[in-house]
Parts: sequence; C-alpha cells; structure tokens
Amino acid sequence: MRCNGIDSYFNYRLDARAHANFTGVETRVTELLQLQDVDFVQMWPLISLVLVILGVLGLKRLFPVIRNLRTSRQQVCFIRETLANGTRSDDRRVIASLSTVPDRIGNLGPTIRSLLKQTRPPDEIVLAIPEFSVREQRPYIVPKYVSRMPRVRVLHSGKDWGPATKFIVTIQDELAAGRENTLIMVVDDDRLYPRDALETYLYYSEQLPNAALCFRGAAMPSTLDWDDAKMIYARDIREPRPVAVITGCGSYFVRPRFFDRSLWDYSVAPPVAFYIDDIWISAWLSRRGVKRYVVPASAMMRSVRRQRRTVSLNKIDGRQKLNNETIAFFRDTWDIFASR
Repeated sequence: MRCNGIDSYFNYRLDARAHANFTGVETRVTELLQLQDVDFVQMWPLISLVLVILGVLGLKRLFPVIRNLRTSRQQVCFIRETLANGTRSDDRRVIASLSTVPDRIGNLGPTIRSLLKQTRPPDEIVLAIPEFSVREQRPYIVPKYVSRMPRVRVLHSGKDWGPATKFIVTIQDELAAGRENTLIMVVDDDRLYPRDALETYLYYSEQLPNAALCFRGAAMPSTLDWDDAKMIYARDIREPRPVAVITGCGSYFVRPRFFDRSLWDYSVAPPVAFYIDDIWISAWLSRRGVKRYVVPASAMMRSVRRQRRTVSLNKIDGRQKLNNETIAFFRDTWDIFASR
C-alpha cells in the first residue's frame, strides 16, 4: 500500500524560524553588495567563508525539523498500514463524549466537526451539560447551533461533576440504559483530533478489549509527585504501553462496564478531587482491575485557537499540588510505576 506520509487532517510545514534565519542572511548580503569602495574580488574568499558558515548554521536548525517531519510521515504510514490490515467491525455502538463550561459552549464547532470527519465517525456525540456551572457560578444556555449539528445529543445533568462531567454523566446514562459495552471516546472541548483517531481506538480495543486506552499517559512516579511524571505520546510508539494515568486532553477510550457507582462517589475524597479528573478516573480503573494503555496513533491532538482565551475546565491555580493530593488519596491504588 502506497503511503504519502501526510495525515489529511494535519498539515506539516517547515519551522518558520528557519525561514527567518535565511532572511537575515539575505539582508546582510544585500547590505554588503550596496557598499561602495569595496574590492569584492579580494574579499570574495572571506565572503564565501561567511556564507558557508551561515549556511551550515541554518542547516543545523533545519535538520531537527526535517527529522521530525520524516518521523511523523513514518508514523502516519505505520498507522495506515496497521488499520488496513485490521478487521472492521462496525456493528458496535461507538460514541464520543464531552462537556464544557458556559464560557466555552459557543465555540464547540471545531471539536465536534473533527469528530464528525473521523474515518469511522461516532454513532453519537454526547454533550453532557449540568444545569448550573459550579466553576462559573451561572446556568448553562445551549446555543441553537449545537442542536442543529448532526449526531449531537445534549445530555442534561442535575449535578455538575467538574471536568469529570465529560465521562461520568455519559457512563451513568449508558449503564442505566443497559448498554454496558458501549465504546466511549472521551474528549476535551478545545481539541481537534486526527481523522483516524476513533478508527485507531477501535483497532486496538480489539487487541485489548478489557483495557482503557488513551493517546497520552504516564506511569506513576515512585515519588508520587506528578511533576516527575514522564509522558508517553501515541505518536512516538509502535506498541501499546502500560500506564498508571490516562490523560483527557489526548482523549480516552473506555466502556461503561469498567465502572460502578464508586466513580461518582466523592463523599470521602478530598475536595480538590473535583478538579482532578484524569487521576480520578485512572485510580478507579486501577481499583477495578482495568489496565490502562497508551496506544500508537498517527498524530496528536491540536488546540482550538478560539478556546484559548476562555475559561478552562481544568486550568486552576496550584494544579500540580492538587494532582499530588489526589494521587496521595489513592496511594495504595497505583499499579504501574516509572522505572528509575
């Protein structure tokens, strides 16, 4: 199978800084050529040497960019060949789930469209919305454009579960409907996902049917300090890698049967756990004996620019300290530790 190495959703380009370097060289040469009373014949060896040095410096900056592009193309080809050799099973119920806050609900279009454009689109895109935002202290108003988008279902919740709303409300709904084997791609409201993301998850879920999957995660540091965590990225691997914590910005892939009511029981948890959804869901998966893996992908997610100046679900002061408090609460739960 021929592969051109470029994911049709993401566009790669050379680093703009390399162009700036060459522009600077051009400017200096032009200034030199404009000088009068200069014997350029005698100076030519020196000029040539300077040009060679500048060219080498420019190439040194370009080499990492070219190497990264080559690596990206190779990863795209690997995923395409992997998916082409896999078996397709489209009879399974597959949905995407996300939540948002009132300040961001008007900018969901790019993320939803990136899900609708998947090579295997979700059967349904569930937008879980509480009645009232604890973070912003105001009610939600759902814009008309949301209900007009295909495959989108607004799922109202009487309670705000913080960032965890994006998976708790949908998992509750699927369990209540007796759909415990639904495959759920949990996503963030400010990300764009590669077009083959869902198809990639489906492929690896065939290999690992009883595991939670993600595109970004980490083993637990032996220090239990999340500052020491070393992230594993889907674009950098060719085999699934076990992790302790799956991270939501890269998305996760789970089934309702992996959980019970403990997932939404915060009664004995520290108050900070309300904001720490990745560690929360990872710990409950671990307690239930569900393994977690980062699986290979053709590329990583991208940020939605229009969401950058809005209120985030999980950008909070002192987040690293809050991460560590939640990790400590689940101290005896962690099963995958980073090697020293």
